[in-house]
Amino acid sequence: MWNGFKIAIALILGFPFIVIIFPIWMLYSWSERRAGRPTPYAPWEIWNHAKSVRKSTKRLVVTTMAETETEARWTAPTATETPFPALSPGGVALVTGGGRRLGKTICKDLAQLGFRVGVVYHRSQRSAEESAAEINQAGGDAHPIFLNLADPTQIEDFLNESEYLLGKVPDLLIHNAALFQPTPMEDGSWDEMTSMIQVNLQGPLWLSLQTAQRMARHRGGQIITICDIWGERPLKGYTAYSATKAGLIMTTRSLARELAPAVRVNAIAPGAILPPDETTGQRAAAYHQLLAHTPLAGQADPSAVTHAIRYLLAAHYVTGEILHVDGGRQLL
Repeated sequence: MWNGFKIAIALILGFPFIVIIFPIWMLYSWSERRAGRPTPYAPWEIWNHAKSVRKSTKRLVVTTMAETETEARWTAPTATETPFPALSPGGVALVTGGGRRLGKTICKDLAQLGFRVGVVYHRSQRSAEESAAEINQAGGDAHPIFLNLADPTQIEDFLNESEYLLGKVPDLLIHNAALFQPTPMEDGSWDEMTSMIQVNLQGPLWLSLQTAQRMARHRGGQIITICDIWGERPLKGYTAYSATKAGLIMTTRSLARELAPAVRVNAIAPGAILPPDETTGQRAAAYHQLLAHTPLAGQADPSAVTHAIRYLLAAHYVTGEILHVDGGRQLL
């Protein structure tokens, strides 16, 4: 009788809760399914679910400890384990426009790193020969090689000659040659504009594609383009030049995506680092004006570019980047 009394009391006290909770749970369950979420546990299932969670937690702790011990025997791959590691000394480098000014500085620095250097020239044969001679006298290995970037049929012969003279497929191609000529709005020349596009943009793109095919068949390699801050900011009076440099920036990014992972492609955008040969005139004035708006003007030096090249040679996880070496000019 006492047990019957307790059951009756439990039913009297619990019935209102059952009447209220059950419809609320049904409504909540329906709304969760309508929203695409899983059906929630019923009130009478919560206790059993809690016990299963405790058991699962114990198993998870044991499994995690075992996995931790297993993972401890594995380490992340280092830079030297990448399929295409950074270039090491002893490779072959081709530098267009390598006989003069910045190109000459780049060739000498690569020779110091142990590269066999192709000093590529078009019109500056004497300068290229002198540059190669200086490198060879210092204990390096360099050869002057002719190339006309405006002639696509000559590019294949150029690559064959460079492999013959330097002994192997190039590991590194640096685009440094460029035409820097004004294109006035009033009396601009179609032929001058065409020549600038061929030498500054179309030729480097075609040379990159042909070189990359050879690189990919061997150990891979790198392509570095010397761009310009005027490829991102227009230079008044030099519309065609600015357009070609802007095209080189997009070419760098596109090739980086197309040629990965065998070939890494990056660019360097220098600012005022080297004064023009002319001490007076429009080019000299433009250089001094640019230098006047450069935060690190006092540190302008071609070695800034060679330091950037050394960084890119070793940066095995960098491709498609435009590395600004402009003393902070792009900040203004």
